Amino acid sequence: MVVAFNRKLSDTLLPWVAIGYVTGSALTLALPSSKLSLFIFPFFLAFPLWGLIFSRRLHTSYGPIACIALFFLLGVTLTNNALQGPQLDNHIANLITKSREATVVGTISTMVEYNGEKSRFTVIAEEILLHSLHKQSKKFQPTCGKLQLAIRHDLTGTFQPGMKIMAIATLSPPRNFQTPGAFNYELYLAEKAIYTTGWIKSSASILGLVGSNSSLWEKVRFAPQRVRQQIAIFLYTHLDKTICGLYQALLIGYRGNIPLQIIEQFKNAGTMHLLAISGLHLGLLGGITALLLTFLGKRSQWLLLHTHVPTMAVCLTLPLLFTYCLIAGANAPVLRAFLMAALALYALLIRRRKNLMHLIAAVALLMLIYKPLALATASFQLSFAAIIAIAAILPKLPLSSSDEKQTEKGSKFSFGKLILSLLIVSCAATIGTLPIMLFHFNQTSLVGPVMNLLLEPLLCLWALPAGLVALLFMQPAPELALLILKIGQAGLWLAVKSTAAIAAFPFSSVWTITPTYYEIALYYVVIALCLQGNFQQKYALKAVGIASMSSLLMLSFTSSFWHPRHSKETRIHYLDIGQGNATLLQLPDGKNILIDGGGAHSTRFNIGRSVIAPFLRKQRIRHLESILISHPDSDHFNGIPFLLRQFSPDTLYINGQEEKDDKPYQRLLSIAQQQDVALIKGTAGTIISTGRQYTLSCLGMRGLLDEHKQWSSNEQSLVFLLRHGSRTFLFPGDIPATAEDILLTRHQTLATDVLLASHHGSITSSSATFIEKTRPQLILVSSGSSKKGLHPHSKHIRQWKKQKIPVLITAADGTITCNTNGKSLQASTFSGKKIVFQ
Repeated sequence: MVVAFNRKLSDTLLPWVAIGYVTGSALTLALPSSKLSLFIFPFFLAFPLWGLIFSRRLHTSYGPIACIALFFLLGVTLTNNALQGPQLDNHIANLITKSREATVVGTISTMVEYNGEKSRFTVIAEEILLHSLHKQSKKFQPTCGKLQLAIRHDLTGTFQPGMKIMAIATLSPPRNFQTPGAFNYELYLAEKAIYTTGWIKSSASILGLVGSNSSLWEKVRFAPQRVRQQIAIFLYTHLDKTICGLYQALLIGYRGNIPLQIIEQFKNAGTMHLLAISGLHLGLLGGITALLLTFLGKRSQWLLLHTHVPTMAVCLTLPLLFTYCLIAGANAPVLRAFLMAALALYALLIRRRKNLMHLIAAVALLMLIYKPLALATASFQLSFAAIIAIAAILPKLPLSSSDEKQTEKGSKFSFGKLILSLLIVSCAATIGTLPIMLFHFNQTSLVGPVMNLLLEPLLCLWALPAGLVALLFMQPAPELALLILKIGQAGLWLAVKSTAAIAAFPFSSVWTITPTYYEIALYYVVIALCLQGNFQQKYALKAVGIASMSSLLMLSFTSSFWHPRHSKETRIHYLDIGQGNATLLQLPDGKNILIDGGGAHSTRFNIGRSVIAPFLRKQRIRHLESILISHPDSDHFNGIPFLLRQFSPDTLYINGQEEKDDKPYQRLLSIAQQQDVALIKGTAGTIISTGRQYTLSCLGMRGLLDEHKQWSSNEQSLVFLLRHGSRTFLFPGDIPATAEDILLTRHQTLATDVLLASHHGSITSSSATFIEKTRPQLILVSSGSSKKGLHPHSKHIRQWKKQKIPVLITAADGTITCNTNGKSLQASTFSGKKIVFQ
């Protein structure tokens, strides 16, 4: 029995080795270094013991077990090394440890991407001159490494990959929103070996260096990215923006020019993956090329006599696929597809039996050894989850069974089996990627499998082939290329109209909370058990196990519906959202209330969608009882429209500035009315929420100010006070010193334990008198890193330090969480700081 087990393990060793590597890498990514070392140390101690048990007592080979264990350790080692970052002292990441201005000389290594607002590109640094306010150095020093630069100008017609440039930029390490659930931008760039970013203020601050990089190697090295940029320019110049954006996504893997409305439509339809270059693209290109070469090769009698024409055609196709892989950006799905094609060809050439799971395992290992941090990216996880799910379901497809008799009726039935098989494959990919989609994006489409069957022919069999053929004629015959693109444009237009129609249905897609690691693991265990064997009588025990685990999974995932959070503690989260305010109150009776919700904003970025909502879903929150807007300044409300649609609050408190002529704010109020959210004008004395242990009330400023005078928006901010037992938390919005004095006149005893500094710690607020009267034990500041020295003002920081008042700043410490049971009080930060008050 043991020998049979070992033989079976040896036959499937490659997938198990890949699992061992992935497990080690995942643990390294998930655990801090200290906890990881505690986990690995017993593993090293137990390793010799395992060898003794397996090799002597059980009389079986130790090799397979040792191989899996060694690859586990390899995953730990390589991933840990990648997380450490660059080690060279002259690497640009080690020279730029904080934001500072510098002059950089280097070579553009990627396509210059322009999305209608700004250009972005990657540079391989060669020299750097660090600027200083006190002493200007005139000497460049050698450096190395990549950095990502951006500028608010279109540089696509002036600069291209392979060109050496000199640029004056403000450089800094990349910074995430240090809020649980937010996108890890720092890790995303680290996977690309980029640890430094920079902003160029104007086109006058960047120039190309003439006569550089003329060697043959440099021309070949950057040729794919130059071709990629030329394709992007051609599409951007000759096509409508929407069609251009879709073609750029299909042909070169760049989605920056697709309008956000179209992106949302494809997401709701569950077909966003069709706008990313994947195995289908390479399969289509490779299949057409291989068939064409095979057809031409068979016309030659000499080739038929001296070589195997199909094999030769596939070998000649691989260089083309590799070149296209580079042009397409070489992201995870593209690399995965190319490597699978290359390994499949290798298996064909050496006459090895092909096994899809072994092929997938080999590709995953190669990619993760080359780029260990790729495991943490959504594209890698979704790509491999989908292909593994498809591989697992392939043997069970109706199309897999062949009919012996080929009658006319049988032929029609085969076509039906084809459609059914394609639908099953689409469902399998959706089921296989479901928990990963929810973990990263909190959204899944209920119509995805059907819409994939509808859109794949339009995009992948109509628009994509037209685009690929047009690529051949963009340089020699641009008019012909444009004509071919116009033919494919009809497929894109039909796809857009189809997604728009589906997106109009209210339940085309579902938003939900973030699943935990345990729920994801349990989900895949249930799926794996369902795919094994038939449910006969001898499998009754397995059926009971599947039913039990499925019930446990559903109970866990839906627990917030039937078992809302109740606690003796109040938990308050001051979110890191850049320059803005957003505070979540989790009250003892299970109510969730948000105070403000605004911050960084652009046409392609919304703080509510990208930071606040993911945090709420990470906290397993599906519904907000109330949202309180202190005043209608954009950095306090611009994320709330999305939250109104997603979390259906019962009430929205505003300060009543009806004369505020602000279109975004008026649009917010309209959305609230459409969602049947009750609008309440907060005033001094309003009780917003109360329970056995706490009271949340409004102290002003409405109701305290003279209505016959003109007051600024900041002076009219609503001020909130939360009291739990003997502990109090004050939220004064953006009130300046004048309003602080009025507030103190009305509330002479306004002592508080935790004070959220008014107006992000500006010099115009948090006056010495206000701090003296409120006597905070802890001051928190919600501000962005770009406002350092002003928000909070350095004068305030010095004064608070003299008064020995602890200060925590979201820009430096990340999201700050305060817990209190009414007596004790504890503050902890995303960065790991802890402060305890008894």
